[in-house]
Amino acid sequence: MAQSKSTVPASVARRELAQLLKELRAASGRTLVEVASVAGVDRGHLSRVERATRGVSEQLLTRLLDDCYSALVSVSEREKMFHLLSADSAEEDPYRRHSGLLNPTQYGGYLKFEAGASGLRAYELALLPGLVQTAEYAEAVIRAMRPDLTAREVKTLVTIRMERQARLLGTGKVFLAVVDEAALRRPVGPAALMKRQLERLLEVAEVSSVSLRLLPLETGCHAGLYGSFMIMDFPAPNPSVVWVEGLAESSYFLKREHVETYREAFNSLWQRAVPLVTALDRVEKVIKELHSVSSTNPAESRHSEKPIAAELDLSSVEWRRTSFTGGNNNCAEFGRAGEFIVWRDSKRPTQEPLVYTKAEVAALIDGARAGELDYLLA
Repeated sequence: MAQSKSTVPASVARRELAQLLKELRAASGRTLVEVASVAGVDRGHLSRVERATRGVSEQLLTRLLDDCYSALVSVSEREKMFHLLSADSAEEDPYRRHSGLLNPTQYGGYLKFEAGASGLRAYELALLPGLVQTAEYAEAVIRAMRPDLTAREVKTLVTIRMERQARLLGTGKVFLAVVDEAALRRPVGPAALMKRQLERLLEVAEVSSVSLRLLPLETGCHAGLYGSFMIMDFPAPNPSVVWVEGLAESSYFLKREHVETYREAFNSLWQRAVPLVTALDRVEKVIKELHSVSSTNPAESRHSEKPIAAELDLSSVEWRRTSFTGGNNNCAEFGRAGEFIVWRDSKRPTQEPLVYTKAEVAALIDGARAGELDYLLA
């Protein structure tokens, strides 16, 4: 059974301290009720401390070590436990200011786990792993999967993803991933975008701490068809955790038998997959196909998803003026040209208009509402 979705994951330090306290109680031969009585707390309080769903105060830790486990704890072990208590109290959440965006789907909890993990093992069924994505690929994925988000919120999630990549590659944290070949061919965006993403995939594969494998389409049915998942390993004695994303909420699994089930699935997929370095022909074949598409499509050949004005049919655009903006009757006119927004000076209707995507206009509006453009009027 998954950990409660409403529970915020504990820090690595708190989990380790909780595990040590649980082991001490087991070694003492006492029950939860007996230890709780001596320590001056109720059974439920102590149970939550041992499960790391509640922090332990310095006073309670002192009573536990002095009154319940004094004969079982050495000086160095005692110092270590107080060090873990301090580490848990001092841990900062770098994304706290984005809690309103991250917490509803438990993404904030995932970030906390990932930051403390010593190693990561991922299986991706339909998309390339977030830790190897380009910013434009990530934006396209987030925008499609989370249509409820504003342009500014999408940008925030993309920024967080890029920061995670920088930490992963900068710290040398071990990252193993099995990617289904279908993910290479899923058109997340224009061909040029996909081509750049696959080139980025090959770049990351050369990092010494990263090991990527490709699961060929001809593999057939396998345990990974249930969906993508991430296994996060932690320094001993902290047990591994499995993270599974969901549409509304995500879940993490802590029970040993559940983690073992996912570990066996990953190992099976890892054995059936081929190292990316030996599957370069498959990746390069897709890149060549994408290059062929982008080179024959003028709009695709640029590093932009939008065309220039000359490529749009402007004859049917319904132009609308903004409110009066100056003493010379200068007004801006906006209109829709298919999936794009076009802008021009009302006094120069023959001038080639500027072209924006709907996402760009949405980001501008969000920024204006948030006061990001106030400095222009100062």
